[in-house]
Amino acid sequence: QLAFKYFQTLPQGYWMCSSPFLMNAGTQTPMLSACFVLGIEDEMTSIFGTLYDAAMVHKSGGGTGFDLSKLRSKGSTIGTTGGVASGPLSFLRLYDLESDVVKQGGRRRAANMGALRIDHPDILEFIDAKRDKSKFTNFNLSVIIPNWFMGAVESGLNYPLKDHKGIE
Repeated sequence: QLAFKYFQTLPQGYWMCSSPFLMNAGTQTPMLSACFVLGIEDEMTSIFGTLYDAAMVHKSGGGTGFDLSKLRSKGSTIGTTGGVASGPLSFLRLYDLESDVVKQGGRRRAANMGALRIDHPDILEFIDAKRDKSKFTNFNLSVIIPNWFMGAVESGLNYPLKDHKGIE
């Protein structure tokens, strides 16, 4: 009875299922959810593990969101190797390429949201990233603005840029 009422309201336009639900219901692809937020820590295992997770979500037709704020800034020192970090945008390029390669459920390209905190040292490069229309074509990019920042703006105060270890 409840299932009947549920499906009876769909053609009336009261609501609409997500695309993955519409594409996957009744198929051998059981994923019916549309959006997944995937965590990324500042270590290679996490970065590439999340890339794998994104590919599996995209394969089933879901979209993904990433907060890149914990990734160290471009040019910062890597303690274990003495090398230099490439920054969040380099990994965003990698995730964007994955989205070009793995089509959502084989039906359309992947949809992603990339976010970076306003106090990350690479924020200006992040904000400028979409100026070149040929880059990050599978991403919407958003700046995370915490309440303390808005308070600083309203008070006319300066705010510090923080690398990943200093981000709250």
